[in-house]
Amino acid sequence: MPTAESSHALHSLFVSWLPLPPLRISPRWLIFTLCATALFPVAFIGWKVASNLRNIVYWDEFDSVLAFLLRIEAGAAWPDIVQHLLCKHNEHITLVSRLLFAGSYWLTGTINFQVIGIIGNLFLLALCVVLVVAAGSQQRRIRLGVVLAWMVFSLQHYESLFWAGASIDHFQVHLWAALALISLGWKNRVGFLLAMLCAQLAVFTLAHGVMVFPIGLLLLLFTRRWREALLWTAWGVLIVSFFLKDFHSLAHHGTQATLTQMLLYWLRLLGASPAVGNYGLALWLGVVVMLWVLWLIRDGTWRREAWAVSLALYMIGAAALVSVGRANLSGGLIAPRYHVISALLWSLALFLALERWSDPRRPWRLLLCCLPLFLVFNVRANWRYYGKGAQFARNLEFAAMRFKRFGTMRQYPFLLHPNPDRADRLLRLAMERRIYRLPTICRQVRIRDLQETQRIACGIDQIEVNERSAHVRAWAMLPNTTINRKRLFVVLRRNNHPILAFSAVSEERPDRSVGTARATGLRFTVTRDRLPSGTYTIGFAVGNEAKAYYMMTPQKMVLPVKGGDASPKI
Repeated sequence: MPTAESSHALHSLFVSWLPLPPLRISPRWLIFTLCATALFPVAFIGWKVASNLRNIVYWDEFDSVLAFLLRIEAGAAWPDIVQHLLCKHNEHITLVSRLLFAGSYWLTGTINFQVIGIIGNLFLLALCVVLVVAAGSQQRRIRLGVVLAWMVFSLQHYESLFWAGASIDHFQVHLWAALALISLGWKNRVGFLLAMLCAQLAVFTLAHGVMVFPIGLLLLLFTRRWREALLWTAWGVLIVSFFLKDFHSLAHHGTQATLTQMLLYWLRLLGASPAVGNYGLALWLGVVVMLWVLWLIRDGTWRREAWAVSLALYMIGAAALVSVGRANLSGGLIAPRYHVISALLWSLALFLALERWSDPRRPWRLLLCCLPLFLVFNVRANWRYYGKGAQFARNLEFAAMRFKRFGTMRQYPFLLHPNPDRADRLLRLAMERRIYRLPTICRQVRIRDLQETQRIACGIDQIEVNERSAHVRAWAMLPNTTINRKRLFVVLRRNNHPILAFSAVSEERPDRSVGTARATGLRFTVTRDRLPSGTYTIGFAVGNEAKAYYMMTPQKMVLPVKGGDASPKI
């Protein structure tokens, strides 16, 4: 094992070449600057969540939320509700999430997935706060906080950030695991009881929360707390046995993957976050972080940083369990909702490296030298996944508009649920019983100053009217410029009535771009109950709600008088 003298020599060799000149800034101002820069990625992700989080039910939420709340609304008995709270869905027991769904229904009578998504994202923020507090001294907290801010808060987690069903579980499970392992380090009865509770909640959030029990046992054995280790083992066997009761693994969840496939997926998952989508690089980065954690254990860092090393081991174990269930899906591609495991693992690994090689006389020197690298990574990750995150939000809106148009999700490329017939049935029932309704996608806006222009180039590809809705697909552009997607509106004029303006869902239209002018496509759907019958002239406006310029087209949309339409209004 290296001695203190050899470690000091290694530190001197490592940092002596750093180009940073001697700092002449007040330490107080330096600390303020570091904390302020760490808020940038957090604020940016908060802004993107506010822009792209939608109250649209998606995938597992049909079964875990709508079906569950419909059962409660139908008057299910308490034993049946408790049984459903603890039942497995896709090999997970999502107890806390279901309690949140039920609580929302009992308090408001409805469910709002935007609110659920906000709570899910707050779990990630709470996890980072817990880790920073656990770091100890002010210097350590600032170093870990800066690393977490730049490494974790990026758009490579867009699936969890913008999908309530992912954030409420994939961020939550790591919060409970962190609280459990950190509480074990308190070495008192309160910490031990809190750790037992949090470990149970981790298991009853997602399946890879099971890893908190073996890692916690290692922590207790290492600190020679034999009696607590025995109680922890007994509690873990009880909870895991309940979790594994009637456990079955679906074939499409990866049980047919070979050992090699699982190993490669595991290593790629460990290195996925810093690799930013490069799976070849992710494989080698996974090997690097594994070797680094093992070297820290061999070097004795476990004694000084037991909570951080144990959490790193938990992340490694959680990634291993994920690889068992997902290794053969999509050709081994890693879903964005799993990247948080890699991001947290690398944050802990980099924090331990900073702690090991930072000079006590210049505690911020190494962190400041690494700050540009964190910035480059964060910008690259946001740039890489910016379009994917926005497209994910638009796809949700397109699918919801499809249901508004036809009352079904069948025959649409982007499915809200793998079984469209079941999704249609659950959504109709939830709407009829007023548990949930799809939000208004194209809302009516009031433009205070609306002026006519002839500078807008535009075209209409599709006009479709049925008893449920009116739909328009079109594009528009301005000469030598690009229209901001949020500044393009559809305007409708009926005879001598005032012009009505509506927002629309934008899309890429490279087929209509000319030179430097890039066309902005849009899809507009409005249900028939929101427009009186009549003949409407279609136009487009560019601007904002304070002032906009519009141009009418010769295209018209006829909304006949509805008769005998018994379909539910959406």
